[in-house]
Amino acid sequence: MKRISFIALAAALVLATSTTTTGQQPDRNTVRTMIAKGEVIEIPANSDQSFVIGRLPARSVIYLQYIEGKWKSWGGIATACPDDPRDTGGDKKGGKRNRLAIAEVLASGGQRVIAIVPPNTQTEPFFHVINRDVEKVVLRINADGKVLQTNPGSVKYRIYVQTPTSVVTVPVPPPVAPPDSSAQKPLPPGASLAARLAAAAEARYNQSLAEASRQYLADLDAALQAVMRTGNVDDANVIRDAIREIKDGKPVGSQFTNALAKTAKNRYEQTATLVVQQYIRDLDAAQKAAMEAKNLDEANAIGATRKQLERWKH
Repeated sequence: MKRISFIALAAALVLATSTTTTGQQPDRNTVRTMIAKGEVIEIPANSDQSFVIGRLPARSVIYLQYIEGKWKSWGGIATACPDDPRDTGGDKKGGKRNRLAIAEVLASGGQRVIAIVPPNTQTEPFFHVINRDVEKVVLRINADGKVLQTNPGSVKYRIYVQTPTSVVTVPVPPPVAPPDSSAQKPLPPGASLAARLAAAAEARYNQSLAEASRQYLADLDAALQAVMRTGNVDDANVIRDAIREIKDGKPVGSQFTNALAKTAKNRYEQTATLVVQQYIRDLDAAQKAAMEAKNLDEANAIGATRKQLERWKH
């Protein structure tokens, strides 16, 4: 099995962030890549829940890009473009009333504005990180909420919502050949908290999986000795092949019929499942730290590592 390594990735990220004052923000390519996955929605001006996103857990990211359309938070003619920096929504009437708002619907029925989407998103897509669990998130015109039913017009935005991956049951990773050395490469100077947490999670995972593999090999060796004493050549060959595959770093293709070998396999799979689940919890903590620091590059890198765990097959 190919080992997951976050150390080299952390080094690259630290180098990248050391050359810019916006290292804690996603770069343009990251934002554009995410928004390109989105869909175009229409948001009318005449409702305080024009588009319902729904419940969002902490560390979710909302990406938005203006497409077309006009609306207004008063009057009868839609003349305001929320993406036009020259249109403030009427400074004498509260300002920014024609912008798009990301709002939270409260249990009382009222709303709290989480963020106001700035202008110029057609050329520079906007993102907002949700820093806590929110039960219901909606998009609407940034009006005062008193009378919206008569507001004219609608606008279209491209939206993509990125949520943290839920913990799911994952395939058990195949056993690995025990490494020659458990020494970990040092993190680069200036590594972030997220990078340190991810590196510690990697080290813990690799060590635990290697220990599980060592125990698997020891159990298979005991099973091999037992079947050889009974003269069962067929079972001995199957177990010997499995031992060789593990030591060569290959997936185990052997199908055990011997009870001791089956027990060894079940023991390994149970232990490895716990190891993977712990790694996911550790990566969740690292990703949370990256999101709190608003470093989406690190958060996405950690998320990609996490997804690898869920794609492994027996």
